[in-house]
Amino acid sequence: MPLEEFDTGSWRRHHDPEGAFLSQVKVHSADDAASFVTICAGGPAGRKLKASGSHWALSEATFSDGEFIETNWPPARNTPRNTGFAAIDMMDLINQDLFDFMVANPPQRPTQLASDPCITDGLQSCFFVHIKSGTRIYEAYSLLDRSPDVVTELATQLNNKLIGSVFEAAYDGPWAFQTLGGAGGQTVFGALTTGTHGGDYRQQPVSDSVLAIHLVTDGGSHFWIEPATSQIEHQLTDDQKLNEHFADLVPGIPFEIIRDDDVFHSVVVGAGRFGVVSSLVLRVVPQYCLHEHRRLDRWSNVKTMLNTDNIHHVFDRVHFAGTPAEQTDDRNAFTDRFGSPRNFNNRFLQIAVNLSPSAHNDRLCGVTQRWFYPPSGAEAADPDGNLRGRNERGTEQVAGQVGAYVPPDDDSGAGGNSTFLSRACASGNFISGLLRQAADEIDEIVRDGAVPAAGIAAAALGIGAGAAVIAIAGICVVLVAAAALLRELADEADAAGDVSLAKVVDDGVKAITNEPLIPDEIAIMLLRVIFELVFKSEQGNRDFVALSYAVMDAHDYLDRSCFGNAVSIEVFFDATRPDLYTAYVDEIVGFEAFQQEQKKKFSVGYVSLRYVRGSAALLAPSRFDETVVIEVAAIRDAAGSEDFVMNAARVARKRIFNATFHWGQFNPLDREEVRRHYGAKLDRWQDALRRLTDGGRRDAFSSQFTRDKGLEP
Repeated sequence: MPLEEFDTGSWRRHHDPEGAFLSQVKVHSADDAASFVTICAGGPAGRKLKASGSHWALSEATFSDGEFIETNWPPARNTPRNTGFAAIDMMDLINQDLFDFMVANPPQRPTQLASDPCITDGLQSCFFVHIKSGTRIYEAYSLLDRSPDVVTELATQLNNKLIGSVFEAAYDGPWAFQTLGGAGGQTVFGALTTGTHGGDYRQQPVSDSVLAIHLVTDGGSHFWIEPATSQIEHQLTDDQKLNEHFADLVPGIPFEIIRDDDVFHSVVVGAGRFGVVSSLVLRVVPQYCLHEHRRLDRWSNVKTMLNTDNIHHVFDRVHFAGTPAEQTDDRNAFTDRFGSPRNFNNRFLQIAVNLSPSAHNDRLCGVTQRWFYPPSGAEAADPDGNLRGRNERGTEQVAGQVGAYVPPDDDSGAGGNSTFLSRACASGNFISGLLRQAADEIDEIVRDGAVPAAGIAAAALGIGAGAAVIAIAGICVVLVAAAALLRELADEADAAGDVSLAKVVDDGVKAITNEPLIPDEIAIMLLRVIFELVFKSEQGNRDFVALSYAVMDAHDYLDRSCFGNAVSIEVFFDATRPDLYTAYVDEIVGFEAFQQEQKKKFSVGYVSLRYVRGSAALLAPSRFDETVVIEVAAIRDAAGSEDFVMNAARVARKRIFNATFHWGQFNPLDREEVRRHYGAKLDRWQDALRRLTDGGRRDAFSSQFTRDKGLEP
């Protein structure tokens, strides 16, 4: 029975700054269900426990009042890790009716896919895997993608029934998640139980791909929990098989099978209050590719599009931006490469908004869309025949170890497919070229005595930054000094070596605002020029195709010290109310403009909007049938970042906005606000908690967080 207990000098989360940790805590580490039962059944009365995975959560929902049960202890220590496929294969548990249905209705092989296997509510095109709860997301998707080299017993037995038919080997795989968040470092259960959502607005969050859970509670009692009703139309498992494998897992400890919608949909997003999940059953689909399409636009234009009768579904088709002539040229080039835009049905929408204003107080934004692309298509494979993204992102050797996937034809220097925070923590050396570009444009202004209409500076000067349009002749000396300073900053960025973008930008802010020759209004203009150049380089136009996880997991896993200085929130709005959530965006970016102009403080971060279907989980933050998630994130290395994000949190709590917060990120809601958001759903969640904790008397998994939020029976 693999089980280890030890005292650790420190316990910290992945994104905590150095020095921020809990000290002298007891850790239990195990890699099988019997061990988790033993841990929860033993110990003194009154002790407190909390299950923990990869330590990626940003909130205090992962903090224990006492001891930790680790499913994937992250420090470099040879401890048991509860990862990979569970020892009990799905073949050992599956209900015969479901097995027979799967034999009669095999999925298409990935190479045969002509449509998105994820866009379905029924049982077609799917498979089931039983995995351990400490499996990291990148471990799971790389394991699923290694089929048929890694084949479960369920797949073997299904294939045996298909030998000699046209569907022979239909269950070989490889398999994929229907949706993912933007990173794969979390454990699968850790991500879904806090409300991780993805951005696929035709699908529910990650938690809704779960079909069963093996839960161990305070005292060691353990439960196999499934919903009473689900999309798969058949009972998932067989009671006799479950009892054979779990009833005597640890002698004398009770085991119970529960098929109940409220209990299941409470535990799935349970914020760690119910106990420790040993394993779970996931629905997966045949591996597929995605086409990612991104275009730079203006927030004013995008906001107008959102505030129509079609709301965000106005982006169901391929989006092109710019003047009518530019859109025509773009559409023609797209058609030549991929075929008619009418053939593509968008499933993903992200709108990233630049924090710094430009022309007439407008802002740049990047509109990202994704849709299914057949793995057999011309753009899906590299010249060696491998599907794009597999060698770079999904093999056992590289999963979770490398930077974001970079398409082979991407020469933009935009950091591959990384998120803004990943890029902000990566090397900032690329900014030296942007600084010199800005200096060259300033030289052009001085030389010609006019601001180029198509240049970056024209937009920045147009907003005034506290001043009207400035006479060029009167500020030539200032502009010459500014160009020289920008080139000096570029030289320093080159000389610094591996330095983060956040630090380069913050050093630039200080240098420019402290230069006595440069008046405040020109300093603000210069800084906004820089931020606009950075945003354009990060959110520029692009099209590429790769495997599902290579597109959806955009995290840079290379060790970057500034990750520990990330501060972020995710707030959830009704996507059918664009008037409300776009007003929220306007208010928080207005605060950033104010602190730039009045306090000379700039944030290094972003605001992004992603859309998702509502979840069945009772306390899922995605609580609307159509939900928009607004992420506000920044790096503390920049002077204005923390003030910006904390203001965004305060604004989200206003009664007019009434936004829900992600359980796994900074969550300032008090118990009255939680009650207001969830109402009767919270009552049902608490009823389920009472049922599984002896009326609430078994409270080892309560914590300061759950008490503060009102998550107690």
